[in-house]
Amino acid sequence: INGYILPITAGAADYTAVMNNIWNNQPEFARLKQESRKLFEQELNWDVWGQSFNKIATQLVQIK
Repeated sequence: INGYILPITAGAADYTAVMNNIWNNQPEFARLKQESRKLFEQELNWDVWGQSFNKIATQLVQIK
């Protein structure tokens, strides 16, 4: 969604190749930026964490 997964055996040249390809492909770079922002807004921020934690805590309190 917002990046690339390289094999564990990947070395510096592999990472460099991916970064160069992204940098030289501005539409792909823009897509990655947009997807990263969207993921942050939807899942990876403190407000979402707080809502999720509150839901779990409420369920746990109701169980007891």
